[in-house]
Amino acid sequence: MRRKAKRARRNSRAIPAKHRYAWLYAQPESHTSYETALLKSIVAGHASGGVSKHALMLYSLMANTTPSMRALNYRHGIAVGRSLHQLYAQKRSYALYEEGVDDLVSFFELAGYGRITYHAFPNMIRIGMHDTLHLDLGMNTHLFEAGMIAGFLTASKGQLMQVTERACSSNSADSCEFYSSSSAQDTSEFAVKGAFDAFVEDVSRHVLRAEKQNNPSIANEYYALSSLVLLDNRYFHEIRAIADYLGGRLATELGIESMTPRRMFNTVEKSVELLNMGIAKIKTSSKFDITLQFSTLHSRKEFADLSIAFLHGLLRNAAKDTGMKVKCLIHRNTYSVRLSKSKPIKGVR
Repeated sequence: MRRKAKRARRNSRAIPAKHRYAWLYAQPESHTSYETALLKSIVAGHASGGVSKHALMLYSLMANTTPSMRALNYRHGIAVGRSLHQLYAQKRSYALYEEGVDDLVSFFELAGYGRITYHAFPNMIRIGMHDTLHLDLGMNTHLFEAGMIAGFLTASKGQLMQVTERACSSNSADSCEFYSSSSAQDTSEFAVKGAFDAFVEDVSRHVLRAEKQNNPSIANEYYALSSLVLLDNRYFHEIRAIADYLGGRLATELGIESMTPRRMFNTVEKSVELLNMGIAKIKTSSKFDITLQFSTLHSRKEFADLSIAFLHGLLRNAAKDTGMKVKCLIHRNTYSVRLSKSKPIKGVR
């Protein structure tokens, strides 16, 4: 009996990584066709418009709130990275897995990450992103990107590859540095409130500046890819609450309650635009009326719900009550959400 037990334990230890990490090798299950369409658009150089890096950072922060959400964000990146490799593999084959890194880097550049450097060795890959948003949040924020690199390299090499972000422009570094490694990315707790506060303060500075900012932008398609993880049913209620909380924090930082109505409306429009919460159109009437319009790419109801939650937090105190009437409209491929207040706002005619 002892020999059989030892043999069983020895056999269990000998299970190949491909079977022990079946979740990593399995075909991506959710959003696959939608993700593929977004990936194809970026690879072909047909990515549309641009989203501010503050908007990308907002969703990245919300997706990194808890250890379980951070782990989910990393796994989501792995699934997208594997899909990207499958897309490239339809056109070319790589004699060595390192050869595919050039295509991976080109993809990130097309997505809007600007200057990227890399070194590919048989046992280690290093990728450096130099044009990410430089904002000290006290944490490494690019779990999705680390997962994408890990998924691409795993599919290319045919064996488990983990990737860690060892340095981050959101954590006092000059650039974001990703290394392939034997251990997974750290998904432990961090000081989330401090990170939220630092982010809100920086957004407030950008919104209150009089001149138009020329912020480097990310492709709409990449923004959509990275933010899909927020729609997971297990966490969406919490994500929506976080959006409401951040809207309230930004309102306090901006001092919206003490603004004149005209300035408040202008500030709301600029905030919504910077954070890609839609295109805000505000009617300056005695009944506060704001219409949010979304492009076809961002017209999923869940994204609209997050924008509504953010606006609810942003306007809660200024409007003096929390009841908002919400009406959803679809017109000519544009998804609109109308929020209106039955109570007049003081000072508005």
